[in-house]
Formats: sequence, C-alpha cells, structure tokens
Amino acid sequence: MEKPVPYKTIFQINYKPELKFYDLLIPSAQRLDEYPHWRTDVRTVILRDYDKHCSIIIGHKSFAYEQDSEDTDMEIKYIQRALEELPSSLQIEIFNRFGYRRKYLINVKMSFESLVSILHVKLFSQDAKLRNILPPHVEDLMYRLDFSDKPYRYHVTVGPVHKAEMPRYINYNLENHLDPQVREEEYKKIIENYPKVAVFIDIDFYQEGDKLKKDESTSFLKTARAKINEFANDLTEYLFNIELEA
Repeated sequence: MEKPVPYKTIFQINYKPELKFYDLLIPSAQRLDEYPHWRTDVRTVILRDYDKHCSIIIGHKSFAYEQDSEDTDMEIKYIQRALEELPSSLQIEIFNRFGYRRKYLINVKMSFESLVSILHVKLFSQDAKLRNILPPHVEDLMYRLDFSDKPYRYHVTVGPVHKAEMPRYINYNLENHLDPQVREEEYKKIIENYPKVAVFIDIDFYQEGDKLKKDESTSFLKTARAKINEFANDLTEYLFNIELEA
C-alpha cells in the first residue's frame, strides 16, 4: 500500500491590518535572509527560493509560507523561522486565524475506473434505496466535507484523479517556486513525474478567534501537523484495507 505523499503545504497567519505595517514591512522581510529572491509592490513582499520550491508572502493582514515539495524537515525549519521573526518585527501580538493546509497524492497501481469503484464503496452510502434512485454506473466522484474538533475546524476533499487533472488540483506555484529562465522546462518535468492515477487528499486545518496569541501559534502548528498526518495515513489505510472485519 502506497503512503500519502505531501505535494504542497501552506501555512498562514491572519491578523488585523494596521497602518504602522508599511513602515515595518521591509525591515521585517530583511530578517528572513535565507530566501535568495524577492519581489515587492510596496503593499506586500514575496520572498522566494527557486531551488527549494518555497516562498513566503508578507502582507498587511496576513503572512503565508507555501512549499511545493515533500521535504517536511525544510517546512518545519522555514515556518518556525517565520514565527520567530515576523510577529515581533511586525509588532503583532493578537491574531484572528491560524491555517495549515496540505495536499497529498496517493499513487495507486490500478485503473481510474477501479479506483472510482473503491472510493464509491468506501466513502458513499451503499443503501439499496439510494442505489435504486441513482443511475447504475459511477464514472467519477469527489468527496467533500467540513467538520470541527473544537477549537479546530477542517475542510477536506478526497477523490480519484487522472494525471492530466493533477496540475489543477495541486496548483503548483509557478511564479514563486520556479526560476523564470527555466520555468517551462522544469514544470514539464514536474508534471511528467506525477503518477498516472492517484487519490487526491486536500486537508485544510484551521483555528479562528478574536484574540489568538503568538504562543498559541506554535501549539496550533504542532497539533495541525499531527492531526493531518494521522488523518491522511488512517484514511489511506481505510480506503485500501481489503481485510474483512469479523
């Protein structure tokens, strides 16, 4: 059984906009000197690393780290750096949203039609009355749900995807994560390496509140990683476990 592979990670913190932000923006961005490339439109600064396929955008009401890579060690290091530097340099003490999102692909060795059949049985009701109402052949599907585990909430999407669909679902950040001089060639290589058929899992985990504090962001991040990893692995095992229960 293949393991879920994280193809994209996004971590975002939202806060109340204040006018002083514009005086603090550039000095704050300079603290994150591990990013070799940058761009600014005065209202935001985008720091980029084309080799590591990651970036951080610092704006007047949020900052967000994004990574198109399965390197979880790098993600931990870069997000932690942002949390250590940006809240204090931007003089932010209170936040209103923490968000952590991962997009996975599970490579499968079967046809798309077979995968659709498995997900249909595993994720949707097989009640006879319902099946009699619906047409007999399911060609495609997408499973979406929102749920909560206070103080946290989730948006979850699960579905089968063809190789041709994967770029749309993964949504690779071409502008910020690939060198413009070789962008087209590099992106072709990336999409060529996508599996032929896969399960797509998108888990958006977040916490909202009027007075979230900086120290809560660290505990949120730890919880988010643990819960999302557990969810993705447990879901994979559930979907492809063929043992019959007694």
